[in-house]
Amino acid sequence: MFTSCKSRISTQTSLRNGASILALCLLASAPAVAKAAITTFDVSGAISTAGESINDGNTVAGTYVDGSYVSRGFVRTPDGTITTFAPKGATATYQLSINSDGVIAGLWENGQSIPVRHGFVRSTDGKITTFDPKGSTNTQTFGINSGGTVTGYYEDGSSNYYGFVRDPDGTITTIDLPGAIYTESFGINDNGDIAGWYLATNGKQSGFIRTADGTVTAFKPPGAKTTQPAAIAAYDSITGTFIDSNEFAHGFVRDRDGTIKKFDPKTSLATSPVSINAEGQIAGTYQASNGNYGFIRGSSGTIRTFTILKSNATEVLGGSAQSITGYYVDGSGMIHGFIRTP
Repeated sequence: MFTSCKSRISTQTSLRNGASILALCLLASAPAVAKAAITTFDVSGAISTAGESINDGNTVAGTYVDGSYVSRGFVRTPDGTITTFAPKGATATYQLSINSDGVIAGLWENGQSIPVRHGFVRSTDGKITTFDPKGSTNTQTFGINSGGTVTGYYEDGSSNYYGFVRDPDGTITTIDLPGAIYTESFGINDNGDIAGWYLATNGKQSGFIRTADGTVTAFKPPGAKTTQPAAIAAYDSITGTFIDSNEFAHGFVRDRDGTIKKFDPKTSLATSPVSINAEGQIAGTYQASNGNYGFIRGSSGTIRTFTILKSNATEVLGGSAQSITGYYVDGSGMIHGFIRTP
């Protein structure tokens, strides 16, 4: 996506923070395409479309940019029907996650001169409920499980950052780890276990897993300078990215017994996993010297890479039991959504 070889964490963060996905660089030729069923799609009238999350039924939640350069949400059902939406008063809608029932969690910005972010949950009948943890001046949502429990993080008026978990009844619990001065929660599984990262008072950054009973275990891959978990599977396997002392980004998977394995697709300069399913299959994006490509890592450790045919860039943003979603850039620089099913 970018011509530099810096960690893709900055890329992912910029997209999640609402930066225009129209500013992507055009890239060179791509690696061979693995055999798979590819479905591409666009929201009608959109100048860019991106699938952000997909459930096991192949329903996609994502964002698009309309002709007024406003980011809005959409949900695409398996038959191709696309429904667009935005919370009332939103000037931007993004960072969407969808669960097995089709309930969507995300965040939206208001129209103030300095936009304030809020969380929301959209039920299957289209009803949108907005929320913020008490004292929040900036709410970010990142994950929702099959029961409708949401996780993310928020900033308070003193610029402190805390994780949170929101139950389906609206009860919000703050995640403030002992010794942490900054906490972010990213993934949640159906058991209510959460993966995220925190910055300690000694300046060191580590990943963590917080079980539903509140027990927290910190971890970091060997040689990691920083650790950023992205997703957690049903059996507490966690995947994400870590930065080594040379500022290179690598993928990792942490098994439930605490064993951590590093991995990278061949030729990768920066590896960014985004999803892991119950079978241990991991999907994500990696940056090579000539572009960004998707990858799938099987539970055995075998990695397959792919790109969407004729695209200049492929970015994976979400995965389910079998399918993957994201966006790609065509030869004219236009951004389209895709679903890849093995």
